[in-house]
Amino acid sequence: MVRTVVAIAACILVGAQEWAPAQRRGGEEQKNPVDGAVMVWVPGTAEGCPGGKFRMGSTPEEINQIWTAQKYGDDLKPLVGPEQPAHEVELDGFWVYKLEVTIAQYSAFLAATGHAPPEGWEQAKKSPKLPVSYVAWTDAEAYAQWAKGALPTEAQWEYAARGPESRIFPWGNAWEKGRRCQAIESYVSGAVKKAFQNPFGNAQAMAEHYLRAAGAFPGGASWCGAMDMAGNVDEWCKDWYSVTFYTLPASTQKNPECTDASPNVRCRRGGNWSSNALFCRGAQRLGSDPTKGDKTTGFRLVVAP
Repeated sequence: MVRTVVAIAACILVGAQEWAPAQRRGGEEQKNPVDGAVMVWVPGTAEGCPGGKFRMGSTPEEINQIWTAQKYGDDLKPLVGPEQPAHEVELDGFWVYKLEVTIAQYSAFLAATGHAPPEGWEQAKKSPKLPVSYVAWTDAEAYAQWAKGALPTEAQWEYAARGPESRIFPWGNAWEKGRRCQAIESYVSGAVKKAFQNPFGNAQAMAEHYLRAAGAFPGGASWCGAMDMAGNVDEWCKDWYSVTFYTLPASTQKNPECTDASPNVRCRRGGNWSSNALFCRGAQRLGSDPTKGDKTTGFRLVVAP
């Protein structure tokens, strides 16, 4: 159930990027007039969180809980290093897309801007309700500029996914079937995954087989009403990716964002249709080459009030 939180000093969208004073509530919906995307309001931590801050990252207790439940081996523990230490952050309120950007919306962007289509587009555009994939970070950033929005920072994305309670998954703390688009239940090696994927002949056909329409799993909604924040496609974030960012003072500043470009990789969040529970957690962090997209990568936007 969407948590209702009253926000102070608010606005609603009343025209092409014009905002007027009003009261906002967590989960309140508005549409972006550029691409028609439904957005949900995420109240700032001052209004939405006890103590005015959100706990970002994973505690040892949370990590032990998922390891015990999923029977993971210690060899996987290094994968959670970048999401530690857990720390508190303060965020201003923002609008977040309720759904991942769809093929239909991306098609409108391509038609309006002449931007180069992603790999496999002729096949992909036949499924307009699926989330777009094969988009590089640079493609997602171009879409954001066209739609008058932005890619979410890691902190915005994680807060929208986990909420004031810092849930392990968007819906709660237990891994449950039927709450996300996800094809592999347990951890498997790369070799097993490759064999699992081979029957589809090409990557685009494989992705379409496993992907589901954006918003097809309402039981997996986060506290603010955002859908598919676990599974379906990984989602690009605005930040550069640093495995040590959470150890730096910048990670605890208000509205934090990693601006260190030295690793030359950008953040991805949320897991995808081929991810297991480990990678579908709200705190999980990954980094990828911003110039490349693949069959598992899409995005959603945020819009400032």
